[in-house]
Amino acid sequence: MVLKDRTLALIKKSFIECFKVAEENLENIAFVQRRNRVGSLHKGLRGDASL
Repeated sequence: MVLKDRTLALIKKSFIECFKVAEENLENIAFVQRRNRVGSLHKGLRGDASL
């Protein structure tokens, strides 16, 4: 029974770690997408100005 509890605790801990990493990755992806959108907008404005 102790082994089962320990195993469940380890599984729970690894799930929590996994979700934390996934959440950080999502935040990074959102940041990069936002930055890319601003960058492409800036490029578009520069392109229009040169015409």
